[in-house]
Formats: sequence, structure tokens, C-alpha cells
Amino acid sequence: MRISYIEICGFRSYGPQPQRVELNTPITVIHADNSQGKTSLAEAFEFLYTGSTSRRQLGGGSPGEFEGALRNAHLPASAEVYIEAEICLQDGSRKILRRQLIDDYQGAADCVSVLSLDGIDIGSVTEAGMQLSDPPLAAPVLLEHALRYAVSAKPGERSDYFKAVLEVADLDLLRSELAALISEREAQPRELLVARLEGLRSHPQIGPLVASTSPWTAAQLSTSLVSALNTLVPPAENEPQPARELSTAVARVTNELTARAHEHTATTHPTPPVDRCYAFTTHATFRCTVADAWRSLISDRAIICRGT
Repeated sequence: MRISYIEICGFRSYGPQPQRVELNTPITVIHADNSQGKTSLAEAFEFLYTGSTSRRQLGGGSPGEFEGALRNAHLPASAEVYIEAEICLQDGSRKILRRQLIDDYQGAADCVSVLSLDGIDIGSVTEAGMQLSDPPLAAPVLLEHALRYAVSAKPGERSDYFKAVLEVADLDLLRSELAALISEREAQPRELLVARLEGLRSHPQIGPLVASTSPWTAAQLSTSLVSALNTLVPPAENEPQPARELSTAVARVTNELTARAHEHTATTHPTPPVDRCYAFTTHATFRCTVADAWRSLISDRAIICRGT
């Protein structure tokens, strides 16, 4: 969101004829001699945002000293006083934000104004998607008295003010939302497939087969495991394309290990030569059914078989 122009009429040093300042460049510099309306322009932005002036609160004088301070003193009470701005939204649409002064400051009484968006009354600029900080420095406008206050304010209040001025408040909101999502995700049970894969990574023989991958989804895990299983027991050349699927690779390795288990039982060797270690799975879980059978034959937790 950005402001493409601001139009001022009858506010402080501005006369009865509307004066518009175009803001259609990334940076706009306003420079002029003293008493040419620079401060009035800055306070016009503040009035548009908040419907008041922080100078009345932070200037050090009594509220009565600001009686009639918003309307140009040379204009009759019937003269129109307003601030208008065109705001450009991220979707490319444009809206007119306008605040009109109804009653100026009177003694200790606050001023009264009406804020509208495309001619429809709204209660705050936040309804138009604009950010406000906490009072008294609610508007992202850096004036001399505001700077003095910001320097002497509490660190948290000072931080909030400059975040609003620099329009980075949304980054804090985004960071908070991301932190909440991460905490929520970490509090949920881990997917069984992911949890068991991480368990296999700690195994001295199986770990090297899967340690180089960091999958996050079941599809990525399946692809990684198919690759590992095909490396251990390669598919036959005439095997159809579904051989690349996880269930087919699991069946191939299971059959191979079962055959070798029978071969081992029929021989007099106490254990088969250690050559490779096999991990296998189903699509939804990470079961080592053949490993359970092997654990009844050998004492350690490795799944041992002859090399292919």
C-alpha cells in the first residue's frame, strides 16, 4: 500500500483553495524556506491518520493554547477544512481517504472530524489497511516534538513507533505467525514414516544409505527409499516400470532376504558374510518384518545378508 497524493484545504497555513502534492515516486523530498508550510504538511498527514495533532499533547503547553489551531486563522468558520489522500492497494485498486474537520479545538475540548473511505464513513484508518501505533505517537510521522518524545520514551514504545514509521510492523506480525505455526507443528506427533527414517539414520550400517537425504513428505521419503532399495537389490532389466514403486521394491528385497535366510539356515556357516544392510518399508509405515526374523538368528540389531 502507498499514498499517491495528498490534498490539503484550509488546514493550518493552507488556504481555501485545495493544494495537492503528488507522491508517485519512491522518495519525495519537500524543501522550502521557513514558514512555507512544511510542518503544516507533516501535521496534515498526522491529522489524516489520527484526527488530532500530537503537538497538543507533547508540546508542553496547556490544551487551551491550541484553540482553533487546525483551521487556517484567516478563514471563516464556514470554510471547508479537509485532508484527502489517494491510497493504492496491493491488488492495484485505488481508494480515496478523506478526513474533514467539523469542530476545531476549543479550550480543553478535543477537535471533531469525520473520516471516510470512498465516501463511506469509517472509524479509523486501520479499516483502510493502514497501520497505527499507540498514542500519543500513533501516526507514522516524525516531527520535532515527536522525535524528542521518542528518544525519551520507553524502549518498547520507541521500538513500536519507529516500526510504524518505517512500515515494518507487518514483519513482526509475520514472524509471530510463523513462530506459532512452527510451535504448533512441533507439538504434533511426527509422521511415523519420518520418525522411523530418522531412527534408521542413527544405525551404523543403515545410516549411510539415508543420511544424505532430508525428505519432508511421504512422496519424497518413498522416492528416497526406492532408490536405496534398488541399490541394494537392483530390479531385473525386464522388470516393468512399476518396479520403481516402493511396494514393488519392498517385495523384491523381502523375497531376496527371505531366500537368503533359507540358504543361511541350510548351511553350516554361523553367519552369512557381512556385505550390505537392507531397510524396507510399506507406503504408510516403516516396518522391518524380515529384520525381526533375522534378529532371532543373530544377536546384534543389524540385518545381515550376502552381497548381491
